[in-house]
Amino acid sequence: MPFQFLVNELFLAENAPNERGRRALSAVMHLGMQAKISADAFPLLPIRYHLSTNGIDGVCVRLMPDGEEGWQEIKGFRHFTDDGKIFYPLMVCRRCGQPYL
Repeated sequence: MPFQFLVNELFLAENAPNERGRRALSAVMHLGMQAKISADAFPLLPIRYHLSTNGIDGVCVRLMPDGEEGWQEIKGFRHFTDDGKIFYPLMVCRRCGQPYL
């Protein structure tokens, strides 16, 4: 969702430059990133920055909307097609291990 859309919705600034609304929403988001119940708890708004890199060299997956996790097959090539099925390279975040395509 675009940041400006949220500014417009929250501060009623439709199609008008609203620097004050942008600063206010930014401040609310920063407060949410800092707000925790305790020192070791997750923040109210857990914002993550992911660093992507290739995972296991040459691992590709086939996307399937019916699949339990949205994919069905794994193949061992960088770019792979099989009978018209397209496979995408699997990447992972270096920090948390979250998979990405």
